[in-house]
Amino acid sequence: MSDPTVSVSKGVFVFKNGFKPGSTKSKNKNKQSSTKTYNSILENKLWYKSYSKLWNKIEKKIQDSSDSDEKINTRIKKSQCTFSLLQGWYEASYPIESPKRTKKPPKKRKILVVVIPDFESFNDKILQDFVLIISSYLNVLPFALVFGVATSTSALHKSLPHHVSSRISVKVFQSQTSVVYLNNILENIFLTADCPFHLGGRIFSLFIDQFLFYDLSVKGFIRNVKYAMLEHYSYGNAMALCTDQKHLKSLLNEFTHDDFENVRHLISFRSLVENEQPDNRIKLLTNDDFLKDVLHQEITTFLEYLRTFHLFLKCLYVLVQDLPNNPLGKQFRELYRTSVNELITSTDEFRQSFRLLGFQSKDELLIKLTWIAHLIGSEGNDSVGIKKVIKTLNAFVKQIENFNLKMEESGDEENDDVVVVTKAKSRQELKEKLLKMTHESKPLNKYEKMRKELLTFLTQTFEKYLNTPKELPFHEIFIFNDISIRQHIEGIQMASLHEALVNPQAYLQCQCCTLPNNSSILKTMPDVCILYKLHLECGKLINLYDLLQSFLVIVEPENNEDCKAIKPELQARFTQAVAELEYLGFVKSSKRKADHVTRLTWSA
Repeated sequence: MSDPTVSVSKGVFVFKNGFKPGSTKSKNKNKQSSTKTYNSILENKLWYKSYSKLWNKIEKKIQDSSDSDEKINTRIKKSQCTFSLLQGWYEASYPIESPKRTKKPPKKRKILVVVIPDFESFNDKILQDFVLIISSYLNVLPFALVFGVATSTSALHKSLPHHVSSRISVKVFQSQTSVVYLNNILENIFLTADCPFHLGGRIFSLFIDQFLFYDLSVKGFIRNVKYAMLEHYSYGNAMALCTDQKHLKSLLNEFTHDDFENVRHLISFRSLVENEQPDNRIKLLTNDDFLKDVLHQEITTFLEYLRTFHLFLKCLYVLVQDLPNNPLGKQFRELYRTSVNELITSTDEFRQSFRLLGFQSKDELLIKLTWIAHLIGSEGNDSVGIKKVIKTLNAFVKQIENFNLKMEESGDEENDDVVVVTKAKSRQELKEKLLKMTHESKPLNKYEKMRKELLTFLTQTFEKYLNTPKELPFHEIFIFNDISIRQHIEGIQMASLHEALVNPQAYLQCQCCTLPNNSSILKTMPDVCILYKLHLECGKLINLYDLLQSFLVIVEPENNEDCKAIKPELQARFTQAVAELEYLGFVKSSKRKADHVTRLTWSA
């Protein structure tokens, strides 16, 4: 009886069990039915209602931010994909009307755009034929080809010969990088006061690092945020309060006793109880109506805090974004990550940034102050503190505009300096006096005094409004910082490979690979699994001949007496399994000895 599985290269297993995939229609029906079942289960949950409402709002903003036309979801069979059909559809959609017969202006005919994202990997012959066919239809179908070239324009000329490239007019342009798109989505959608759900510092760093160092995929980043949101809201109905202020009161009216108990299990609830009076402590723990009023008040305060937090974080970004060496970072997301993790005004980077601001000229400071005053004024916040900040900033702007930057020099001070130098009787005394003069503070002119007062005012303002969210009660409702989802976001590839190679029955679900214990090796296991378990018992250098003998003992123990006569089939299986181990990164060929391989992985 033959083995139901055959090992092939690159760690892929082909099953010979007559399995036939189900039809697409049945799969789609199963997916639709399962989706309806999940929705019917969750649609009555308060947390799921808040989650779906917020995510639909975010998704709509993301779609509105991309300037894409409506997609045509017309299904066409592969056999019908012909240029004659395309021409008929185009002429029906954009008919050519005679201007004499109609008074209306003719409908503007749109260009058919064909995008080939990965140009280098595209088949040259097919691409050449496609361009030649398109060129013959240009009189009836206006085409524009967009080639995604990752290297240089020379790749275009190498793939398309002269008789093909002469048919097209080439224009080179560069698209924005994915980092720019990510910054736009973060600054306009996620990192705003309109989005109550916020990522904590550790989770935000995880998502950003995965984006920058792994895939540079904006869609992947959005999927990660969506997963984090679902994980956050699934904690319970307490997270349903992560919503807009206009829906807050109606949500609290739907809360049950169990929902209020869910709120009482939050970590920040303890600090709230400890800061209350003894009578109020008992009410918070036992009276749901009293807790409802406190929740409404505290969450309203937190939402107001988020609004001012983002406002003054943008103001700080305006001040520090172009400083030398960028102590607080070049991007707004870096500023957000720092401010969510810790008190940003107490960091060394913040103090260094304000020291650099102390050297800025009048024109630079005037532009930044004007922009900050515009940001705060356009927010529409009518609180007394914000109005006072705007009034003070406008006063500083007027002072800078009317300043005369002439230094006030005093002749007496210069004479005093000369007297001090002339009184020195020795070189050592002169050195000491000059050193003392360097430590003396230089008199400031009017602009420098005003700039110092301005920076002091800005520092105090940022200290007031840029507090960390974890200092406020119920911050867990709005800030998600559970780093345990890392294993679901990144995945542990080596652990999965180890599990598959040590215990293939967990993935193959076959009875022939059932192990009595983890250390045993069966001859019915795939060859790569046998060699993997054998190589775990070896040292740094593995002798291939010894490994082959061990492999033969397991695969054909009855023919182990004649070691010199090795069947070609077994030798080929062994060679293929070693190649698979090398492809997976467990071994590599050794330069020290030709008949050895080097082991690359070690258990912790």
